[in-house]
Amino acid sequence: MRSLAARGEKSALPIALPKIIAYAKIFADIVMVETAGAGQTDVEIENHVDTLIQVLPPLEGPLNMEKAGINECAHLFAVNAREYFLNNEQFFALAEIELGRKVDNNGWTKKVFLVNAREKKGIAEFVDCLYAHKKFLENLKR
Repeated sequence: MRSLAARGEKSALPIALPKIIAYAKIFADIVMVETAGAGQTDVEIENHVDTLIQVLPPLEGPLNMEKAGINECAHLFAVNAREYFLNNEQFFALAEIELGRKVDNNGWTKKVFLVNAREKKGIAEFVDCLYAHKKFLENLKR
């Protein structure tokens, strides 16, 4: 879901978001919420979702990957590959080293995926990992 008005809110999230997510969960296995983007301090979305995904363009260097904020909170990272970016593979390898394989407070090992929707590359593996994280969280609750 996207394009929800957040006028007057302290963050980019609308006040009705928790109720909207709860109702959507009745009808779907996984509910995805797209935000305007979280930054170094605005990671409030973390309080409303089970799995936090950060989409990274393969333009940034290691300095941006090490900034505090969403990188620390995200469970999955998707490097948004583009056929015209020459450094997709190099950035992906760097992201795996800097962001992937780190373990969060619950014991989940963060994962990094190189995805390209246009070429349908990496999407199936990414979706499989979404379900794996969901199952991981369900097992924690037992």
